[in-house]
Order: sequence, then C-alpha cells, then structure tokens
Amino acid sequence: MSCVEKGKPRRFVEMAESAEAPTVLLSYSLGVDVGYNVSRLALLEATSKMPKILRNELANESTPTSIAFPPGEARMYGDNATSKEISKPQCAVGDLVQWAHRHATETRSVGDVDELAASSALGFFLRNLLTFVPKESLAAAKVTISVPPTCSEAGLIATKSAAVLAGIPAERVFLASSSEAILAYMHHSQRTSLPSGEGASPLPVVVIDVGKGNASVTAATLTAEKITILSSKAIAVGSQHIDDAIAEHVVKQLDAKHKGSALRNHAKSFQKILRECRKANQMLSSVDSAKVQAEGLKDDIDVNLPVTRKEADELAAPFLDQLVNLFKETVAEHGATLRSGPTNEVRVECVGAGWRSSCITDAIKSIFGVTRIGVSLDGNMAVGEGCAILGAVVDASIRKSDAEEGRDALHTVELEGFISPNRVVDTLPAETLASLAQTEEILLAQDEVIHVRIRAINALDSYVLQTLDAAYHCTKDSARQDELRSALLEDEEYARDDCNGDAVDVIEGRLEALRARIAEKFPEVAAHYEAKKAEEQRKDEELKRLSELAQSEEKELKSDPQRLRAAQQRREQGQNLFKQEHWAESQTRFVQALSILGELYDLKDEENKKKKDEIALSCHLNISSCSIKLQMWRNALNNATSALELSPQNPKALFRRGQAASMMNDYATARADLELAKQLTNGDAGVAAELDAVNAKEAAEKSKEKKMFSRMFA
Repeated sequence: MSCVEKGKPRRFVEMAESAEAPTVLLSYSLGVDVGYNVSRLALLEATSKMPKILRNELANESTPTSIAFPPGEARMYGDNATSKEISKPQCAVGDLVQWAHRHATETRSVGDVDELAASSALGFFLRNLLTFVPKESLAAAKVTISVPPTCSEAGLIATKSAAVLAGIPAERVFLASSSEAILAYMHHSQRTSLPSGEGASPLPVVVIDVGKGNASVTAATLTAEKITILSSKAIAVGSQHIDDAIAEHVVKQLDAKHKGSALRNHAKSFQKILRECRKANQMLSSVDSAKVQAEGLKDDIDVNLPVTRKEADELAAPFLDQLVNLFKETVAEHGATLRSGPTNEVRVECVGAGWRSSCITDAIKSIFGVTRIGVSLDGNMAVGEGCAILGAVVDASIRKSDAEEGRDALHTVELEGFISPNRVVDTLPAETLASLAQTEEILLAQDEVIHVRIRAINALDSYVLQTLDAAYHCTKDSARQDELRSALLEDEEYARDDCNGDAVDVIEGRLEALRARIAEKFPEVAAHYEAKKAEEQRKDEELKRLSELAQSEEKELKSDPQRLRAAQQRREQGQNLFKQEHWAESQTRFVQALSILGELYDLKDEENKKKKDEIALSCHLNISSCSIKLQMWRNALNNATSALELSPQNPKALFRRGQAASMMNDYATARADLELAKQLTNGDAGVAAELDAVNAKEAAEKSKEKKMFSRMFA
C-alpha cells in the first residue's frame, strides 16, 4: 500500500484539498466532550433547540477515553483498550487527556510504536469516536472540542492537530473551555425560567466542576438574552488526586505487611489497587466506611482493607486546600453580586465526578453560605451538549438555510467574558502534520492486515458453529448428526487454535474446501439454509417496513406528546421483536425509543418527565436483557445501571446487572446486586439460583485465578 503522494501522505493530501473546496453550508454543530475517563458526542441541528447525545456501537452514551496498541494485535480504543490497562499496561494509554493537555510535547512508547506523539494518540481516538456521527452530518458540522480551563498552549495545539489528523478541516475546529460549555448548556436548558427583557435583573450563579483531572469555579450572571462570566478559576488537579492518595495509603499498608513487595512499582498490581480505591471513594460519598478488595497481586498478595470517610478526607486535604482557595477568592471578588438574586442566597450548581465527597460538599456549603447544592445540570451531558450549543452560538453561519427559520432563535445569545470564542489556536506545522499522517497511514495499513486475518478466522469459525447448529435442525437422525459433527471437528479445532498462524489465503482456502465437502456429503444442510434464508428475508421485509414507518413518523415529531407516543411505539415494537427472539433488532427499537426521548424539550412538565422516565426505565431494562442474550456483558451492565439511576431498587435491574457482572468476573458487584434483588423479591427462586451460581463460580475460579496471576506477576 502506498502511503505517500508527491511527498505527502494520502490522508493529508485529502485534508488539504478539502480545505480548498467550495464552502459547505454548515447546518450542524457537533460537541465533543473529551473527558478524563469517558468521552461523549452531542449533535445539534441548526433548527433544533437542544443537542442530541449520540450513542456508540454498544448503544452507550459514553466511550472510555482510552487507547491501546497491543503487539501483534490491531490498535484499540474505548472499552477494548480499557481492558488492556491492567493486563498489558505498557501498551495502553489510560491518561490520554492528561497527556495531550498537559504534556503534549512529550512522546511515548506504546506497545511496538516508539515516540508516539500526543496529537497522534488523541487523533486516533477522535477518528474512531467520530465514526458514531452520521457521515452527512459530520460533513456539514462545526466541531467543538472541550478542553479544560487549565489546558496548556501546547495542549491546545495538540488537540486541534489531533482533530485535523482525525479528518476535520482546521477551519471547522473550535476548542471550547469546558467551564464555558457548561454555562452554555445551563443557559439553553433553563432559558424559559431565566430573567428576560430590557431592565431584567440577571440571575447570579456559581458553577463548580470537580472533574477527575481538573476543577473549576465559574461565577456568572444569566438572562435569556445574555451570559456574562464574572470570573473563572481553575486548578490542574481533580478528584483523581483523592483516588491516588487512597491507593498510596493502601499500598503503604500492604508494603508494611509484606516486606519488599514494592507494589507501587508494579504497574499491574497498582492499577488493580487504584481501580478498587476508585470504587471505594465513590461509596464513601454515602457511607462511612468502604473496603478495598483485590486478589492475585504481585507475589500472590491479596488486599481486603477498610477505608473510612475520615481517612479519605484527610488524604484529600492537599487537593481540598487548593479548591477551598478558589471558593474563597470567588466569594471575595463577587460575593455581593452572587447574593443579589431573588433569595439573597448564592445559587451553586455542581457537576463532575468528585464534588460529592463529603469534605468538598461541606466546604461548598460553608464558604458560599448555602444549605443546599443545586444539581439541576446533567453532569453527564453538560459538557458535550454545551460544546455543541456554544459552537452554534459562536458561529452564526450554522443554519439549515439562509431563511430566518433556518436557525433556531435560541442560539442567538450575547456572550461576555468568554475566552474561547476569541482565542486563536494554531496546529502543528504542516510538515509535522504530514509526517504524523504518514505514520498513521502505515499503522492503519497494519491494522487492516490484522483485521482481514481476523475476519477470515471468524468466517471459518462462524461457518463451523452455524453448521454444528444446523446439525440439530436439518435432520432428526442422531447417527447422521454425529457424522456431520465429526466432519467439522478438525476445522473447529483449527479455527480455535488461531488457524496455526496461517496466512489469509490458506484460511480462506480451507473454508472453501470445507463448504464444498459439506455441500457434497450433507445436502440437507443446504436445504436447511434455504429455508432459513426465506425466513430471514420475510423478517427483513417486516423490519424494513417498520423502519420506513419509524422514519416517516419521526419526520412528523414536532411536539413532546408526539415524541412520547413515538417512543412508546418503538418500545412496543422492541417488546414484540423480543418475544420473537430477534434480540439485535429488538435492542435497536429500544435504543431508538431512548433517542426520541432525548429530544423532549419541556421536562419541567411533570407528566412529560414521569412518562419519559417510565419509558426510559423499560427500555434500559430491555436493552440489558437483549445484551445478555447477545452476550454483550458490558452493555448489559451499563443499561442496568442506567435503569437503577431511574429506579434505585429495581429488582429486575439489580438481577440483570448481577448477571452481567458475574459474566465479567466481577463477583463482588454481582453478589451485592443479587443479594439485594433476592431481598427485594422475598427470595425469588430465579434470583436465588443465580446468586448460588455466582458463589459457586467464584469459589471454583478463585484458586485458578490466583495461580494465573502468580505466573503473570512472576
């Protein structure tokens, strides 16, 4: 494969040519929330009031901000890459955002790739993330990417360069401070309740964002027509500091008990401990004590240590001191203005993963003099949707047409005190970008070679498994069934043994030979497939009819009642498909229902919100059930968790999350969920059986797992 054309990589040439092409009418604003742990996409059409969160291939609204380049395998991102952070930490990058924003000039060795640039790493992640955006929308979108307020100049350049390497023309890339994006989201989501009109007193507000890697405090005033930032202060430290401090505390105790273990210097062990400390810290926001539990560390060490809220608060002190200084500075500068609202009390809104720590909430209440902390902002959506909104507000050219109705009036807002819209960010020099793009083309070609071979192995393996399944349906003669299974045995073992490392043409040749042999000796298999094909064709025609009906209905969704009815219809279609055991198609209908619910505008209407939550709960439960049928354990767990956010003690959600956690070998989570589900269902037999199975599975695998980790860490 040729990577260079006239001295430039093919992809870079395409980007340069697209920049000279006639101007495209931008009718969308795409917000990209590149978060410390997870990333999200939000798409806003110029004629719509609010953005729509886009889901990934697992139907999840978030994708882990992680990449991995394991030797001998294709490069990975998201959930697949996250799994490598513990098993193969030397080939994974779990701190991608921190690297790109704070240490952008540094290169790293990741897997077999030496001197990987931060912009290349982030560009690889962004390009894969952007595959979840409809192509026609991405081609006509302004792309606004979030950066923390503490992002360095080199980090801004690396982020914009990453977007260009991901295929976005530089002139369509806008970098927005996350704190400014949150304010834009707050304005749009609450505009109907904001003061409006000439002479109206603006609403003062403080927005506190305590993220994993950064924390910010923004004081602002809002009216329906204007957003004014009074000040925005930030530190390059977040709640991850508390997780790290707890992990260091645990490691010290283990080192004291196991002399010479040096667990801090053992990457795999420390990553496992850190993961469990993160879980414990989350629990400490609602309980006084939590346990850090991990097995099979270096030298076969196990950990089962309690951590109290008091200990966590003490360990958080260095971070808390910095955060408290931001609070005090904000009150000192703008206290009078912030208390000029209708209640004479400062309105404080919090987002982020870390503000719920008891020491932080106590500091907020004490310094700002408030009795309650506002949580009206959806912390999961605020930055992504805020980026999409801010992009549309800043760029008035984003419209469906030149007519007045080509752009919603909500996006015409005056901004004062914002830094992002006036900030000029360059990319890396053209020669550097060309070199990075050339390297990426080479890596893409290597990935494709691996993917082609994997597809060939999967094709052989799938044919063997399908034919084994056909043996039970195409004949009732047990002897004939055994004969067919015997004919497949050698190829089954060959596929499971990575095809002995053979090249693609050898694997494909073996598949063709197997097909010819089966067709000659077992004609009943072909007859079975013909009948199955006819049934699938009938099913496809029915699904096509439902899809066309859905598209037709969605074009007419102009009000919340219509959207609710359409979402209910998708749910019912999904339930009917589930009964017919069409798991994937059923899941698609439930995802469509959730997507429609995301377009509801007036959630202050109690009836709307109640109906939305009712449908959403059912959809998340059903997606979880479909995912279990499809063996998509992570997706099952995530949707069960979403259901529990709507109904915290829902026994079905607990049961399904327990099932998924068990299949992911997270026995602690599985046991906790199933025990609670058993209690809530008065000892339901099915739940009890699943709980017994978890306990038995854990007991059977514990010894085996310890031996495996002992060999791994030797």
